[in-house]
Amino acid sequence: MGVVVSRQLIEKTSLSATPSSAAVEPAALGYLGNSSIYLISATASYGPYPFASAVGPPPGSSPAIEEGNPCFIINVTIRNDYTLKSLPPNEVTQYYSNGTAVEPTASAYVFPTATIYDKQGNIIKATDVTPPYGFWNGGAYASLQSGQNATLTIYLATSHKDVNHFEIVLRYVGNIPPP
Repeated sequence: MGVVVSRQLIEKTSLSATPSSAAVEPAALGYLGNSSIYLISATASYGPYPFASAVGPPPGSSPAIEEGNPCFIINVTIRNDYTLKSLPPNEVTQYYSNGTAVEPTASAYVFPTATIYDKQGNIIKATDVTPPYGFWNGGAYASLQSGQNATLTIYLATSHKDVNHFEIVLRYVGNIPPP
């Protein structure tokens, strides 16, 4: 389960070449799900998809996104609070070529996304088209050392302008990249 970020209505705005502000202060900051990844901040806007057109992975399981298509855009800042006493999931023992085990680290690979909701609490259908889009491990991600912060941008393809609140969730967090 993620952190619900906004409970106030984001103003309806028209799409233009420049994202329109829909910035809201998070209603609840905290750890994402059962992880030690801390949500520091999140702001949102409506705007066009600013990247080249892309299609989902074969056989077309994800829809195409065209440059200029409407998006709900979320900037999130997260922090890795994993430590050597509390390691991230998927820790594996790695070995040097001489057979000596590599000391574990509290670094984490983090892949966040978001779920958006209308004022009735219904999920608004949206596709995460954050580059690199169309790959099994695409989307917003960061590789963070213990205590390190990262600011990431999540692009959700949707023509809805009635987003009431959103939730940041982790698609993956682990000590190694996703399989």
